[in-house]
Amino acid sequence: MGIILITKAMFLILQILIFLNASPYLVHCAFSRLQLPLQAFGPDSSAFDTKGVGPYTGVGDGRVMKYQGPNVGFTEFAITSPNRTKQICNGTNDPISQISCGRPYGLGFYNKTGDLYITDAYYGLLVVKPSGGLATPLVTSFEGTPFSFLDSLDIDQEEGVIYFIDSGAIFRTGNRVLIALSGDTTGRLFKYDIATKQVTLLLNKLSGPAGIALSKDKSFLLVSEAIGKRIRRFWLKGAKANSSDVFANIDGNPDNIKRTVSGDFWVAVVTVKTKVLIIPTIISTGQRINQSGKLVETRDFTAQYMSFNGITEVQEYNDKLYIGSLDQNFIGPDSAAFDPKGDGPYACVGDGRVIKYQDPNVGFTEFAITSPNRTKKRCDGTNDPISQLVCGRPYGLGFYDKTGDLYITDAYYGLVMAKPSGGLVTPVATSFEGAPFAFLDSLDIDQEMGIIYFVDSGAIFRTGNGLLIALSGDTTGRLFKYDIATKQVTLLLNKLSGPAGIALNKDKSYLLVSETIAKKIRRFWLIGAKANSSDVFANIDGNPDNIKRTELGDFWVAVAVLN
Repeated sequence: MGIILITKAMFLILQILIFLNASPYLVHCAFSRLQLPLQAFGPDSSAFDTKGVGPYTGVGDGRVMKYQGPNVGFTEFAITSPNRTKQICNGTNDPISQISCGRPYGLGFYNKTGDLYITDAYYGLLVVKPSGGLATPLVTSFEGTPFSFLDSLDIDQEEGVIYFIDSGAIFRTGNRVLIALSGDTTGRLFKYDIATKQVTLLLNKLSGPAGIALSKDKSFLLVSEAIGKRIRRFWLKGAKANSSDVFANIDGNPDNIKRTVSGDFWVAVVTVKTKVLIIPTIISTGQRINQSGKLVETRDFTAQYMSFNGITEVQEYNDKLYIGSLDQNFIGPDSAAFDPKGDGPYACVGDGRVIKYQDPNVGFTEFAITSPNRTKKRCDGTNDPISQLVCGRPYGLGFYDKTGDLYITDAYYGLVMAKPSGGLVTPVATSFEGAPFAFLDSLDIDQEMGIIYFVDSGAIFRTGNGLLIALSGDTTGRLFKYDIATKQVTLLLNKLSGPAGIALNKDKSYLLVSETIAKKIRRFWLIGAKANSSDVFANIDGNPDNIKRTELGDFWVAVAVLN
């Protein structure tokens, strides 16, 4: 469950202006999405089965969906409520419907049997066989009293124990303002023994528990307290067994927690900032915390999740981060570039670095920096527009396979290139016809022709004022190409309205450019009768961002929609 702190006076303004206050500096260098079926919303958390198939995710209308691959997409795998009917429930995503339709939150596969365990807010802890279908209730109450609102779970695979949380009765109201302001401490932590079928209360008086994760050595559990804005550690072993302490205080409302292979933890955090009058900005971040409680990395997903609920989960699986939410109709795998040897991923972060994933034991390390003015003391850990003028802000990444060089578009430092060894990049193109680029964003590379296509979003993006940008109707954006052999920059298209994403089609006959302000995708023809002209490829009900082509030749577009 995502919790944010807003007042009633702020609520209407928030719904109207949430997109307008999203920072243009927070777009990830590469973001794709796994699209849910139409009218399926709220993929709160994800799980992968014992064969690595998935993700599976619970959605707001009571179904658990299974991803079958790019050709099939998501299909219905299981339901949690015996009262559920397709006619009444499909497409719903509200607390009243969920009482009868079900609302699955936590998912986890038990490797010994392949069974999927589910925590449903209204129907308790359930299990479904590998074939799917209607889930079987396991436990719906404790000491004769029904659970209030079950949320997340985690499984000790060796011991056959499921840890899960009851967020508390206040969550049944569905009133987020009331929940956030309540100071409620009725949340509880439980364990369920698969063999004995016994439920044990481990900890009570929790303030809005939302996420749970077992440590790598199984010595402790972490429980996020969304209302309490902290992460609590419950000791399972050692001298402190059966006691708890504060593992970390969070500047925001923490939601789901997921452990990485290396033993760190990803925490989804939603923060509300009020800068001018009562206009709030919702910030969604994934925060990676090590086993000592130290924050070691922050990923910002604000630009991709601009609803008032933000994100609910960040889960690392096979070098991708799977992002959950309460109101979107997609799961966002946040991916990055891989080098010609398949190493990586490489990702760009807000403090001016390009980082490289080494392995589960080492994690990410610094690979390159885009600004010659950058210093670790001044820049490491920053993520604000003022710092980025000095520190750099890389957005687009792409490897040129023939040389192994990494080409990068930096918002402030232009098109730059890093050698396979990394380090300080070399500027490639910083201006056109004597005028510096305004704000570079995405790129794509034609590997055969040695051409880099990239976009300049326009001078308006330098203001950092989301409201001004969205209302501007700005059309100063441009599309360029850079020839690696001749080092020539060519203007292909101008008068674009907030270009943010770019993708070359499979047969290389055209480019797609997303126009986030204009809410459309433009096609620029490269060959054929229409060469050097453009047309509208698609109108988008929302604000399109990055575009990525699939192996099949389709395109994934990240779209933020304000309902």
